[in-house]
Amino acid sequence: MVLVAFLLSWLHHCESDRGTDVIERHYKTREVAELLGLHPETIRRAAQRGQLDSVRIGLDRIYPESSIQCWLEANRETRSSTTLREAR
Repeated sequence: MVLVAFLLSWLHHCESDRGTDVIERHYKTREVAELLGLHPETIRRAAQRGQLDSVRIGLDRIYPESSIQCWLEANRETRSSTTLREAR
């Protein structure tokens, strides 16, 4: 949970440092998995389900930084509501 919060703040920081004329950073599946501490297959499945936007380039799939941020925020909100329901 702390890692997710750190990554979200880092992504927000990166966005504020960029000008509007800079191309958005993209990450390969392996890079996203390593950054988030997840298995690469978890990232692939999220993309296949349409939960995480990606672009297919040849055999590789790349993920825009903004899509990763949205996916993390959506998962954080889902986990928060699940935790609240379990506490009741």
